[in-house]
Amino acid sequence: MTKYMGLNIDGDLNLIVPEFSMAEEVFRLVDSDREHIRTFLSFVDSSVDVNSQINYFKLKMTGAANGTDKLFLTLLVIK
Repeated sequence: MTKYMGLNIDGDLNLIVPEFSMAEEVFRLVDSDREHIRTFLSFVDSSVDVNSQINYFKLKMTGAANGTDKLFLTLLVIK
């Protein structure tokens, strides 16, 4: 079982702090449904490959260190 730093929202739904190891999966998820999620997530059009996803994580993590940004992902744990 993989452990992530996060906060339980309700039952199996969690907010988690992303890690670089998640970038490829996040990119694949974004890429699979761009038209729909573009409405809700501003970074979709700039996410063109895994490296751009990693760079977005770096940007937000730097912002978090500077106190200007936070980055969380929602995670649904299916048991």
